[in-house]
Amino acid sequence: MSCLWKPYEYLKAIVTAARTYAAYHINTGGLKHAGDNFILDDSANDQVYRGYNIELRSPKITQAVQETLGQMITYQGAVVVTPYFSRSDGRTRSWTEVFGGTAKPWLLSVPDPYCTGMTLWGHGVGLSGTGARGMAQNENKTWTEILTHYYTGVEIKKIY
Repeated sequence: MSCLWKPYEYLKAIVTAARTYAAYHINTGGLKHAGDNFILDDSANDQVYRGYNIELRSPKITQAVQETLGQMITYQGAVVVTPYFSRSDGRTRSWTEVFGGTAKPWLLSVPDPYCTGMTLWGHGVGLSGTGARGMAQNENKTWTEILTHYYTGVEIKKIY
């Protein structure tokens, strides 16, 4: 499974979203899995990790991680939760629409034109993988343009 076919700006966007998601959960003390002996798991509930062999076979992923090292998605200066999913049906969902609770102003419903007419695959909140890939491939959007489309009002900052 090689990621050479994936638009490189998409890879940089998704690794930055994943890094930020992990940092947010570390910073909040692992409340998502309170009582467990871990902060995140390697399933679709948190972040799918297919192992070191995938990293070896997909050097572009490792390169994307290195080129965005320390970059995090922030809202009003704070590292925030950045969910992502596979595919929407033409629009993403807001945090409250799916999870309820207190609104997260960076997680609003936005148009996802590369998924129009498709079936929602995932929770629908945050970055849409298929949509982000389309933006990079068809519009030559940069990784920061992709992230600021899916996460409203955010800044990308080098944290470390």
